[in-house]
Amino acid sequence: MSPAPSDHGSHALRQAICHGAQRLVDVQADITGDNAHNGLVDADPDDGGWDWTLGAGATTHTPAASPENLYGGTGFGLWAARTSGCESLRLLEGALDTGLGMQQRATVDSPPDFAFGVQLAELAENPGFAELARERYDAKVAALGGATALATQIRDARHAGGEDALVPYDLGWLVISAAALDGAFPNAGYHADADIYASIADAALAAPYFDLDDASRPFYITGVAWAQVVAARAGDHAAFMHARTRLLATQLADGSWFSDSTTASSGDLQATAHALQTIALTTTHHARSAVRRGAHWLLQAQSSSGAWNDPGNTETPLVEGDILLGLVLSQNEVDDDILGPATRVAAQAPAARASAAPLP
Repeated sequence: MSPAPSDHGSHALRQAICHGAQRLVDVQADITGDNAHNGLVDADPDDGGWDWTLGAGATTHTPAASPENLYGGTGFGLWAARTSGCESLRLLEGALDTGLGMQQRATVDSPPDFAFGVQLAELAENPGFAELARERYDAKVAALGGATALATQIRDARHAGGEDALVPYDLGWLVISAAALDGAFPNAGYHADADIYASIADAALAAPYFDLDDASRPFYITGVAWAQVVAARAGDHAAFMHARTRLLATQLADGSWFSDSTTASSGDLQATAHALQTIALTTTHHARSAVRRGAHWLLQAQSSSGAWNDPGNTETPLVEGDILLGLVLSQNEVDDDILGPATRVAAQAPAARASAAPLP
């Protein structure tokens, strides 16, 4: 599970990853002792999560309960840093607090949460977290009547809200989560679920859903980036190459990606992180230069506290988790299966507006 650095790895990159992960622990609603370093008795809700946003100068979690849809997505930042060689036990405790918070809150069941539980079980040598992920996933799927019904509901809800670009993101994470569960619990049907999510998302890469050529769509780059994952899993090489070509063509001169082109005047932190994540999850070949430039832009955007703030000086822990995961995944060689058994969906051949709120 230790990532193998590629030729764009550097001491500065590793330092940035470790520093950013420490920042995530600083602002976590810690459960174990005083892991957040804000006092053994503190005002945060001790739920293991994060605030949706933090204002400039914030140093701790607020007293408000953490949103339920941030756990796996943000916690993956701590997991990524720890598995990439950041040796601080504090990061492991932060990841464990994330898992404990998920266990305490039955409503935590977003697409990244299941994969996070499986990976945390391996990191902590505690199979209970994988069992928790399996229990939550099975309950979510059963409540909707099966994987097809769950995928269709997500697709239709995003379509109704004008957010078709987020269908590949949502279902792409379900592909990864189902594949991770299949690795932890073989022959239980999770492999077939992963194929269902990929197939439905792949079919939605066209009108009336997500047009890969319409850069004005909200969260356009996230949609194009995650289209690579679902198309590769579905075996749709034409759609994969279309998405990869569009993603590389829309990278800005400074190495970043915008969210969509409607009001974009500068790069977007989360969109750039998603581009790095998904290039790594499909293949890094033929995109090494783009990955290096994207990683460099993210490094330059990090503040002295370890945080990444948007142009309005607002910090979003989920975005920071995305950035850390993107930076760590982008260091890995194609054959280094960092996200666990059967989750890499390699291609079969070589291959929100800039001011919008981060996606949930």
